[in-house]
Amino acid sequence: MSETAIAIGGEGMTISLISELAELQLLIEKEQIQCVINTLKTWYKEKELTPDATPTVPNETIRPAISAAYGVFDKDVSLPDIFGHGIITTVKGKDGDHLAYIGRVNPNWAEIVVAQGGFWRTRYLGVRFANYLKEDMKKAVNALSSYTYNMGLTAEINDVEIAVVDLGSVKDVFPQGWVNPANMSTCTQSPNVLGSIEDFIMNFLNEYLVNYRFTLIPLYTGKLLKGFRSINISSWGYDKKHSFYSIPPKEVLGPKLAGISENPPTLYGTFTIKAVKIIKYSPIVAPANFIADSIEEYYHVPYSDLDILKAGIGAPMQSSLWCGTNGCSNYGNFALSVGILSMGLGKIGPLNLGKQYNYIGIPIPDFSNMTFDEIQSYFKEVLNAERIIKLAFVFGTILTSIYEDYKKKYGDLFAEFVYQWLPVTDNESEAKQDAEGLVNIAQKIYDRAREEINATRSYRALSYVEECLLTVANPYGELDEQVKNVVNCAFNEAFGGEEE
Repeated sequence: MSETAIAIGGEGMTISLISELAELQLLIEKEQIQCVINTLKTWYKEKELTPDATPTVPNETIRPAISAAYGVFDKDVSLPDIFGHGIITTVKGKDGDHLAYIGRVNPNWAEIVVAQGGFWRTRYLGVRFANYLKEDMKKAVNALSSYTYNMGLTAEINDVEIAVVDLGSVKDVFPQGWVNPANMSTCTQSPNVLGSIEDFIMNFLNEYLVNYRFTLIPLYTGKLLKGFRSINISSWGYDKKHSFYSIPPKEVLGPKLAGISENPPTLYGTFTIKAVKIIKYSPIVAPANFIADSIEEYYHVPYSDLDILKAGIGAPMQSSLWCGTNGCSNYGNFALSVGILSMGLGKIGPLNLGKQYNYIGIPIPDFSNMTFDEIQSYFKEVLNAERIIKLAFVFGTILTSIYEDYKKKYGDLFAEFVYQWLPVTDNESEAKQDAEGLVNIAQKIYDRAREEINATRSYRALSYVEECLLTVANPYGELDEQVKNVVNCAFNEAFGGEEE
């Protein structure tokens, strides 16, 4: 399979194509391809796509968000396993607009840095978030598998990793005002608003997926894998308090990730496949083998095709439509890649693609017009994933408030215990009641463990009770057993398993 590139101008501003332009034009309307290319050339000519440009819609559309884990539960992973892509957009909260990262989040990630256009911010996710994400992604795989089956596609879904992370109130995090990426409009120029979720999805099926669509996927994958090649995940230190491995984000990942995000990415030109059968919801499929091949060849990175493509999960899919005498529709995001599937595409028009890794995407509305509840309903509808959204937004705000309050009221130890074990809920009074119960249980386990250790006069073990309370105690288990677990843990830490 051949590959070529179209230079738009400036370092990194190229479109790497799945095949020669002439072959693509036999498959896709020439005018539709030209709409996409001409838009980018115009934006570049107007100096809207440069690192030092004032944030504008063109700049923030072309530059996707990138994420990197600086805390992982299992450090036996390769470098591509800690990177992802996505978008950062405003969403409507009860206390005003919030910034949200919507993109790749792997269940192995405990802490992440998110960057776009030079802005960067860290977020602690923790074990509770990871467990809920793992459960929701299993549901998403099942949902997408049923959709591809109904589309008449024989496919194996390799990975689905997508989540929403609340980065905080815009007035606190980015008071100068966040510039959202543009969303692609339809040829009727209808506004890309949600309406009802079902209406949006049917509008997407009817107007967006009527033909093969020339599609760009903006990716920093090569720059990330080459720029951070010196990172040795196996050397990350173990945080016993939180039970994961990590490195300080400010020393390594944060500023460098932000610096990479200031520059334009490489734009990979592929096409998205329409639904074979019109069903209630249809994912978008985009051939992607050539992306891995291109990155391997240009950046000389020693990873498998699948590993390279995993780092691109979460990236937006972008396009513009040819609307006949009305010209081109607005260029922008129309979908978000949520995972990878492999299937035999065979010969499509002039392209003989064979078995192929593909990005699988979901249609996305304009999230900036949506509330947290609407986003939760949306992900429930398209991916059968709901709890992770509730955890990210509604419960996340409640949990943060309780954590800060309990640090002042009870100290770091019991605040951390509550943070780890508080059940997910969108009811603040219920959460506070549960939090008080957790503090009472933690206090009982802590006091009894110290009493038993004091009775043996093994005083060195006392200094490990706090750590063991956080690492081995389960407030929903039987009390005597939890006390025993904490005592045994303290002795193991103090004496290597041998009592004095």
